[in-house]
Amino acid sequence: MGVGEGKSIGEWFGPNTVAQVLKKLALFDEWNSLAVYVSMDNTVVIEDIKKMCCVLPVGADTADESPPASLTASNQCKGPSTMCPAWKPLLLIVPLRLGINQINPVYIEAFKECFKMPQSLGALGGKPNNAYYFIGFLGKKGWIASCHVEIYSIRPICADGCAACLFSTGLGGDP
Repeated sequence: MGVGEGKSIGEWFGPNTVAQVLKKLALFDEWNSLAVYVSMDNTVVIEDIKKMCCVLPVGADTADESPPASLTASNQCKGPSTMCPAWKPLLLIVPLRLGINQINPVYIEAFKECFKMPQSLGALGGKPNNAYYFIGFLGKKGWIASCHVEIYSIRPICADGCAACLFSTGLGGDP
């Protein structure tokens, strides 16, 4: 899958490349029941998501049939209906750049708020060849899983838990 994104085997995949590969994997896996939507330019198009998530009846000709145009924001929130009998779960990926060498402090509180949503799966970020999967916050401490090493437990990024060191270039030491 990485070859389609211009990446060779063993080459580092940045967060956007990971998002595009996940989207392709979801499309090509016939057993998959997950819709993956990658927002472009920080824009989420609700109509596109409805089309991706609507599961057509087994007898539907997928080349000719698409989800009914009458699906609106108000009735789509009610879940499956006669117009769209079932919905696929959605993985919504919003690629963002929150800073150049480190996160802009303006974004830290909003970033932390994202982890309060029960639907949040975390955030992937970092710099080339040094990415981290952010899985949450506890107070001022950020929690990460390193994409580079196998670990059996998680720990705070830095001992004092200050927001500045959470996103410093060195991320407060060896993860």
